[in-house]
Order: sequence, then C-alpha cells, then structure tokens
Amino acid sequence: MSRDRLPGLDLLGDRLGDAAAREIAAEQEGRRRFRFNPFLLAAILAALVGAGTVTATGVFTGTGDPVQGDKEGTAQPGVLTDSAAADPGGGLPWALRVFVDDRGRACIQLGRLRDGALGMVSNGQFHRYEGEPNGTCGGPREEGYVAVVEQRAVPPERTIVYGRVIDDDPVVIQMNGQRTTRKPGALGAFVAAYAGLRDLSGARLTLTIDGRRVTKRLGPAPTG
Repeated sequence: MSRDRLPGLDLLGDRLGDAAAREIAAEQEGRRRFRFNPFLLAAILAALVGAGTVTATGVFTGTGDPVQGDKEGTAQPGVLTDSAAADPGGGLPWALRVFVDDRGRACIQLGRLRDGALGMVSNGQFHRYEGEPNGTCGGPREEGYVAVVEQRAVPPERTIVYGRVIDDDPVVIQMNGQRTTRKPGALGAFVAAYAGLRDLSGARLTLTIDGRRVTKRLGPAPTG
C-alpha cells in the first residue's frame, strides 16, 4: 500500500520519534517523576506534520466496504498514523491523536482513522471529531507506560487496547488466549483492536521498562 511520501520523510519521522523517546527516557534517570514538555510535543508534532509522517493521507484505508461521510478536508494535527491498527471487521482502522490539555499534560485520543483525521463511524457514516479533543491524559510517568482498555458496546462491539510506552521494543498483549504484538510508533503509541466485548480477566501487557521485560495486568485483579 503506497504512503505517497517523498523519499527520506519516513527517516525524518523516525528520528523525531526517537528524539521524543530520548527526552522521555532522560526524565526517567534517577527515578524522577515524568513531566512531559508541551513545547517539545508541539515542536515534534509540527515537524512531523511538515514531514507528512503524522498526518499523511491514504494510509490504512481498510479492506471493507467504502465508508461514506464527511468531505475530505485538512488532516488533524497530532494524529499518529503509524499507530493505526486494523479493525477486525475490515472497516476503517483505529489510531491515536496526541494533544496537550489546558493543564499542560500530554493526552491521547482514540478514534477511527480516515484521510489523516480521527472520528467515529455511525450507520456507515464517518464523522470527524470536532471541537477540543478529549481523551486519557498523563504521560508514562515513572511506570514507563500508559495503557488503556476501552470497550465499545455500540455495534459492532469492539475492545481496544491502546497507550504509550517509553521503550520502543514490541508490546505484547495477551487476552483470551490470543497473543498480539505491536511495534510502538511515533511517541511510543500503540493500538490493538479486537472484535466483541472481551473478558478482561487475565488480560496482560508485556513491555520493556529500564531494559527489562515486564508483564502488567490489563484486567481487574483476581478476587477471593
């Protein structure tokens, strides 16, 4: 599938993503509390948009029937197209958008990806997110990661695992006997989408923190 980019832009995007990861890792030295620099985030996003690596169009269009909806327009800033994960039903993929809230915190927003913009699909129609973005706020902090499990009951039902990590080693998600591996993209973002409302008991996330592979619980703690 063609990304329609000029030569060298992928490399530039990779280098900028690595720079963000190094900034985050530096904050971890000495076990200091992670504080995301909103000016660094803005600079990285602006550079990535200019390079065409964050909001490139024509990336991950899905394999199902075409989805009608809002007229194609300007791509939204902060959309991380390389975080995109295929929808299990073959429709538009799921991806993340990064933004800074009014408290200066780094935040992530989940949505369906089309033409470099996030939105939702309703009755076969794609609707771009409008207005101020909203989502999960807070950086990886001293834990080295942020992980969110979101279950959407509106048909078609979906369970989506997404977040950000500091280390760029692959993230492994284990749920209901299924093993999914994701390579973090720009700013350490990753997404995995599953059909149905999954049983989260026993769900786990394996990632690298401080050079060690560790496993974290995604679902509720066992009772009894």
